[in-house]
Amino acid sequence: MGSCQNDSGYTNLKRECFKRVASCIDSADIYTSMQEKLNADYAANANRAKTDDEAFLYNMKLAEGYSSVNTAKALKYQQRSHELAVKMGNHDKLVECMLVECRIYNDAGYIDLCRKALDQLRRMDMKPDYKAEYYNCEMKYWQNRCIFYNLEQPSKQGMAYADSILHSGANLSKAMRFHVKLWSTTNTEEKKKLLKDMCDYIKTMQTTDADYQLMTEEATVLADILGDEQTKVEMGAKSTEAELRSGSKKLVTLWYLAISAIRSGELDYSDKFMDMLCDCNKVFPDHLNIPLYSLQRTLSKALLERENKAARISMTLSLTAILLLLLAVGFIVYVRRMSAKRAALHKDLARQYVIVRDMTTQLQKEQTKLVEVNNTLSKQSGELKAINQQLAEANYLKEEYIGSMFAMCAEYLHKIEDMKKDINRKLCAGQVDVAIKATQPDNDQEIREQTDLWNRFDKTFLSIFPDFPDRFNELLQPDKRIHLRDVDHLNSDLRIYALVRLGINNSVRISQILGLSTQTVYNARQKMRARALPSDVDFPSRVKALKVGTIG
Repeated sequence: MGSCQNDSGYTNLKRECFKRVASCIDSADIYTSMQEKLNADYAANANRAKTDDEAFLYNMKLAEGYSSVNTAKALKYQQRSHELAVKMGNHDKLVECMLVECRIYNDAGYIDLCRKALDQLRRMDMKPDYKAEYYNCEMKYWQNRCIFYNLEQPSKQGMAYADSILHSGANLSKAMRFHVKLWSTTNTEEKKKLLKDMCDYIKTMQTTDADYQLMTEEATVLADILGDEQTKVEMGAKSTEAELRSGSKKLVTLWYLAISAIRSGELDYSDKFMDMLCDCNKVFPDHLNIPLYSLQRTLSKALLERENKAARISMTLSLTAILLLLLAVGFIVYVRRMSAKRAALHKDLARQYVIVRDMTTQLQKEQTKLVEVNNTLSKQSGELKAINQQLAEANYLKEEYIGSMFAMCAEYLHKIEDMKKDINRKLCAGQVDVAIKATQPDNDQEIREQTDLWNRFDKTFLSIFPDFPDRFNELLQPDKRIHLRDVDHLNSDLRIYALVRLGINNSVRISQILGLSTQTVYNARQKMRARALPSDVDFPSRVKALKVGTIG
């Protein structure tokens, strides 16, 4: 198996394994209750047993059932089985009892008691299958000894007993052969191949198989030895789930998962695993004492670092919030000052408005007098005055438009000249690409120039025909008149008819001037005709003949 890759896929897989184990821990009480019920059934059957053989069978089941849950109860039922074996005088049953006793001591981590039991069992005659189990207990004893005394694994004694199992002649299961090879193989490449074979075999097993927990636990240990983090987490999760579902309190592989969770930064999962390991430590204090305290220190250090980091982040956020608050206060002060200046400016404009209004009133009075004089003169001059007024209006319009258009054309000619000079400089400097780029269309610039052009047109036109919108609305139905958002600017419809008022009646020409499609101009004119007052006179002709006031 290859070493784990620190990518998002593996991180998600690892987190999913931690999540499944945490879910099993939350349901541990349910699994424990199920196992206790099963043990209670075994105890009831043992009490109702009619023969010693039957009583021996159920007491042995109870001893094995409590082996990884309650050492005291396991030894109590093992002792009852031993007494029944002595009573029946059955040597094989005595050997079987001693083997169970050794397994109980190994599970509990009682090194000295296990050594005494193994020495006693070694002096007894055993069948090949029992002898293979004896060697297995010896191998586990030496493994536990290495763990408790922090010695190098695997030990030479454990490897020797593993080799003895292979040559005992016993009919070993496939799982047991994998188990023995794990502790008898020293070559790294062989161990990698063995781990791959074990994982492939585990995929074919059911979680209810008798050897499933053993296989997944051994695969976890081997993956840890080889540094295969991904396989260790996957197999460790499966082993721990199997142990929890069996109600066991001997959660060896959960220790590996807790370490991996710390290394991965999944401190909440690691903390949950540590709580469970502490509960298990109450049942098997000697078994987990040494590695548990070291792991607890590592977890506490990691949790402290996380809290310090969170505190630093909180401090940074607090300082940022204070800075933002100060900026907000400064902004509010600035806004208030600007509001005060604007209020002062408004008052000044109001005073100027009063002055202008008074002057306008005076001018209106003078204009009224002039109108009276003009009326008197008009009665005397008649048609001559009307002709002179029309000529004056036409001349004034021409002068205004000529001056405005000349200035506008001069400005654009100046811009074109500047652009030509700029492009010529770039070409002379060999900056062809820059010159080409400068001649490329710029939609944003064109939009800005077009907007500026029509702003000037609106300003010029309204300065000459200030009441054009009002006069134009008089030609429309009352409920369909145009209401401008900005009285200083015309909308698209009014611009079209402003050009009509100036004598440009062709829709194609209007569309070219306004930068609109011909169809858009045509549709706009058709809609405006529909909004006009009923009349026999053509609407454009009425607009062209519209009499509007001008500012001389």
